[in-house]
Amino acid sequence: MDSVGKYCVVDGTVGNLSDLIQQDEESVLFYEVIRTQNSIPWFFDDHMDRLENGISLRLNHPCHLRDEIKKGIILLTEYESYQEMNLKVSVLIDDENISFRIHFLKSLFPDMRMQEEGVDIITVKAERSDPNVKIYNSLLREHLNKALEETGAYEGLLVNNRDIVTEGSRSNIFFIDADDTVVTSPEYLVLPGVTRKQIISICHEQNIKIVFREIRVNEIYNFRYAFITGTSPMVLPIRSIDRRRYETASPVVNHLLTEYMLKAQQSMGNFCR
Repeated sequence: MDSVGKYCVVDGTVGNLSDLIQQDEESVLFYEVIRTQNSIPWFFDDHMDRLENGISLRLNHPCHLRDEIKKGIILLTEYESYQEMNLKVSVLIDDENISFRIHFLKSLFPDMRMQEEGVDIITVKAERSDPNVKIYNSLLREHLNKALEETGAYEGLLVNNRDIVTEGSRSNIFFIDADDTVVTSPEYLVLPGVTRKQIISICHEQNIKIVFREIRVNEIYNFRYAFITGTSPMVLPIRSIDRRRYETASPVVNHLLTEYMLKAQQSMGNFCR
């Protein structure tokens, strides 16, 4: 478990993180990784929308956990607090019994150099069984971690059995063409990331043209810029994919990052109301 700190919250009760017992692999595990600043979550409601929707689809009836999880986060931060750290909310389901855990998570955020120069990523032949639901897949994660370790890449870009680029292993991907049109995968191919949702919203609000379409792996090098979005990377330029280079000084990407940070601050205020 890549956890930090001494405490966790299990079903609304605070306890020692070292006592957190791993559930058996047959339990269904849903999770959300939420960025926090001064222990206040970013985009809490968006994360809870995705979590509750995923569980509701699996159970075939509505799931309402956000109020309990919000209380749990507040309780945890009374025991320990960080200036900037990711928080993990896990939900385990055994038959109809639901249990949740909350703890802080080891977090690797891009540094200023990565933000300015971009990062290197690789393509990996892999796909999620159900892209629209965030559920833990240990085999997929192990396969991707091995590929990243072998190449030193920052992220792996998933390519499905039709040679369509879908998303990153822990991120969503966007491309920008020569006329500054943003291009990304349609919703049915990807996990609907919270950061992705905000970037799409900003594009609509700011009249930035955005196109949703299937992108074949053999055409990704025709784009001028590329960037990934996610809880930890936020909005991060790509320097290369499989060692093929992209430009990184995109005014569009810089603008999207600035607007995203403003929305993040607003979401913190919403959580504290």
